[in-house]
Amino acid sequence: MGKTKKKSRSTLRAAALSQLGIPTRLNTDDSTPQSLNGQSNQPSASAALAAQLSQAGQGDKDQELVASLAHSSAGMRAAAASSLAKLLDSSLSEQKVVKAMLAKDAKVLKALLPLLFDVEEAVRVAAASALRNLAIAGGSEACLVLVKLDLLSSVFGIVGESSMGKKGGGGGGNDSSQDGKKDQLRWAMMMHTMSLLNSVTTNCEKASERFAEQPAKYLQVLFNVLQAAAAQSSSSSSSSSSSSSSSLATELTIETLKYLLVLTDGNDAINALVRRAAPLMQALAALVSSSSNPAIAANAAGILVNVMDEAGASNILSAVVPLFAKMVSVDLGACALGKVGDIQANQKRNQAVLENELKQDASGESSGRKLMAQPWDEPLQQWHWLAQGVQVSLETLTNLCASSGDDDDGGDGDNADDGDDQESKQASHQEQLVALGPAWPLMVQHGVFAALLVSLERSCQHAQALKSGLFAPLQALGVEASALNGVGIDMMVARHRALTLLNNVLCRVPKWIVSQNDMVGKIWVLACRHSGWVLGEQQAFVRSGNNQNNNKKKKNQHKNAIHQLLDEELAASTAVMRTVLRRDLGKVEANKSVFEFATRVIRSSEAVDAEVNCIAILAHVSVMPQFDNLAFVAGMVLVQCAGAPSSSLAARVEAVDALMEMFGDDDRFSDHLRKLGIIDGLTKALPHLQQEQRQRQQQRNDDDADDADGDDGEVELWRIDECVENIPLFIDYLRGRLSRS
Repeated sequence: MGKTKKKSRSTLRAAALSQLGIPTRLNTDDSTPQSLNGQSNQPSASAALAAQLSQAGQGDKDQELVASLAHSSAGMRAAAASSLAKLLDSSLSEQKVVKAMLAKDAKVLKALLPLLFDVEEAVRVAAASALRNLAIAGGSEACLVLVKLDLLSSVFGIVGESSMGKKGGGGGGNDSSQDGKKDQLRWAMMMHTMSLLNSVTTNCEKASERFAEQPAKYLQVLFNVLQAAAAQSSSSSSSSSSSSSSSLATELTIETLKYLLVLTDGNDAINALVRRAAPLMQALAALVSSSSNPAIAANAAGILVNVMDEAGASNILSAVVPLFAKMVSVDLGACALGKVGDIQANQKRNQAVLENELKQDASGESSGRKLMAQPWDEPLQQWHWLAQGVQVSLETLTNLCASSGDDDDGGDGDNADDGDDQESKQASHQEQLVALGPAWPLMVQHGVFAALLVSLERSCQHAQALKSGLFAPLQALGVEASALNGVGIDMMVARHRALTLLNNVLCRVPKWIVSQNDMVGKIWVLACRHSGWVLGEQQAFVRSGNNQNNNKKKKNQHKNAIHQLLDEELAASTAVMRTVLRRDLGKVEANKSVFEFATRVIRSSEAVDAEVNCIAILAHVSVMPQFDNLAFVAGMVLVQCAGAPSSSLAARVEAVDALMEMFGDDDRFSDHLRKLGIIDGLTKALPHLQQEQRQRQQQRNDDDADDADGDDGEVELWRIDECVENIPLFIDYLRGRLSRS
């Protein structure tokens, strides 16, 4: 469905949280008893496991680790698996643990997998949590191993039994509190295993292929899970344990919907099956219309958009676009500040509970201290659900815009604004929107574009005053740094998706929409200011040393996730600037600071997509009359970029195109041709591009190379071919031009 990929987003956010030491999932460790069968071995097991993992890869130590996971004591097995889960969620140790689990014959992993079927549910929950964290920390490599070990069918079997109320093995007992504890474990187990499925499918396409082997069976399981979670949520007021289970049921619903969202992204066979599953479609529609949880409603709406066909598009879009419009208009920063009152109320409640317990201690009536949640846990969890709803809505709208119509320049017919008849104009405008796809008229009708611009402007303002304007009031209440960092990351993801949506809209929207109320001028100023701010944050982040990584293998696989989020935000904001200039959407004020900003990104930023965008921006502004005196500097930057093998392939190809645009006019910049040495620069660049061309052609012939673009911004082979073909022709043109001057 569309151009943006959901898969990298959730994984990148989880990696960013992990690097800041933030749990990537709602903490459900409290649902695992601290002692089983009267034992309390978790601390010692955790210490022993940490010692074993510190020497991972050594045969005897690996064997000790395997023995810990296969211990005869259920308490020891649960403690070992739980410690493993925590270590896999820590930036300090995750890669060491991943190495241990995937080393040699994956002995450690194979020792963990059977714990999914342990007789004690607490052990099963801990094992599922560890496997889920492995899927995130280990990325595609770990997920491929899990798929090859046939994890999918095993996990679906577990989830299917749990959703039908079959709790599996374990002791009996009629104690109601024990039954409540078991019920919490059952929901925790389903939540962790569904989160595991989601992570594996997000990181490994082969997981979707395995799902497609028995899609009807697996879809029935997912439907049963949604039904069971809905029933649990509706009975949440019966007891405190029921309330705890309801919270897990809500998380389970969200994970199940996220899994379906990934599965239905561009998978025609699965989508056709979902459309025919009337009960599931009705359940999704009900969640969109009636769920009070924004993450649940938005994910359900995204699934409906993914699976819709031409026949059902009108009904589905009429149901989901109003929800998306509401989500787009949310000011996440203001909503976060709005939680201050809730946190204060929780602090007073906790203080009252503590004072009551102290009185009971003094009178000898105490029955033990109650474990209280942090006062900010519930308010910020609710805010996180809101942020998820906003993020999914933005991404779904982005994909709708990206997949609507074939013309990147929008539906701006020459006759759109001609003629004197106002009714004719309006009809023409409506026809333009309809031609772009069925979603566009509804998005205009519900004010999606105007709301997007307002909320994005507020979001960027919050970003630039994050520490003083947003974090300070929360810090004053004692909110932990990890929780604040989670808020910041959620806002980064939302800003990136909002900017991407704005760019996709600008690529296709008819000009008459953005010409209203000086919208283009506002967009241009917003994009320029925010791009400059993100670049400053990016460079400050690098200077601080937060992006240092001594693990060469991990560094080659992906950058520090926080830095990558900044890279993507810079790429999205510069893409908006580029689109405004490319489509000539309206009059913009391009001053020297824009020129200097683009040059700085090209010379210093490691964000490939942002570098490519700024090369195009530099080419656009350099031909503006007010920048004639800076054309030499622009040409020098472009020549250096085109001929530098250290530059990304995408940047070199874009720089060659920009040079042709700048110096392809016989009447301009003739004085700069000899001084810049453009011919020599292009002559040196050509062999390197020809080598890239041969390598890409070889990769295309390689059946195993599905995507060989790597970090080069997905340069298509035809662009490389075109560039290699045009350079000699352009050199001949320049030589002829110089001989005539």
